[in-house]
Amino acid sequence: MNGPDYRAVDLMAVSAGSSPGRNAAGNLWLVTFSDLVLLLLVFFVMLFAMSPMGGPERGGAVPLRAEAPLATESKPPEESRPATVPPRGAATEYLAVVLRDGLDRVRALRDTKVVLSGDQVLLRPPVALFGEGGDAVALSELAGFLDRLDNRVILVVFRKEQSGGDPWRGALAEAVDAANRLREAGFGRQLTAQARLVSSAASEGPALLVLGEGVRP
Repeated sequence: MNGPDYRAVDLMAVSAGSSPGRNAAGNLWLVTFSDLVLLLLVFFVMLFAMSPMGGPERGGAVPLRAEAPLATESKPPEESRPATVPPRGAATEYLAVVLRDGLDRVRALRDTKVVLSGDQVLLRPPVALFGEGGDAVALSELAGFLDRLDNRVILVVFRKEQSGGDPWRGALAEAVDAANRLREAGFGRQLTAQARLVSSAASEGPALLVLGEGVRP
C-alpha cells in the first residue's frame, strides 16, 4: 500500500510561494498583542472606577465650606457661670500654647487674651475686631487659623446682667452677627453662637471658646 508523497506536497507549497508552518509561527505575536491590549483596557477601567465622580471638572456639585451650619441657643442657659470647673488636662495646655503661638504671628492679634478654663481655652480678641470698622485682614487670619484646627469653636458674647429688658437676646443677636463675620472671613467649619450673662461690665464683649479633648458638644 502506497502512502502520500510528502515530497510532492512540499514541492507544490514551495512552488505556490507559501509555507503553512512558517505562517502559523509568524502569527503567534497576535496572541501577545491581544493580551497586552486587554490588560491596558482593564487598567484604564480600574482607574475610571476609582476616580471621584463629584469633582468640579465633571460638573458635580461641590458643597461650599461656608455652608456649614451655624448653631445657636434657643433659650438662655440655666446657669451663666458654672459652679465647678473640670480639671485641666495636659492636652488643653498644649492647645493654649498652640493658640498663643499662632496669634502672636499676627501683629493685630497679639493683644488677644488666652485663658484656660478647665478643658476649654477662651480667646478674647480686641472688641473692635468684629465691628463694622474692624481689621478685615486680622479677622481673616484668625478665621483661617481656627479653621485649620480640629477642635470645636464656639463664639460667645458676654453681656452684663440687667434688671430690665432682655440682655440675653441682645447678646445672642450680637453673637450671631459676629459668627457670620467670622465665617465670611474664611471660617468654614461648624460654628456655634452663644450668649452668656456676667455680673461685671469689664467682661462684656465677644470671645471665642475653643474646646479641648474630651469635651462633648
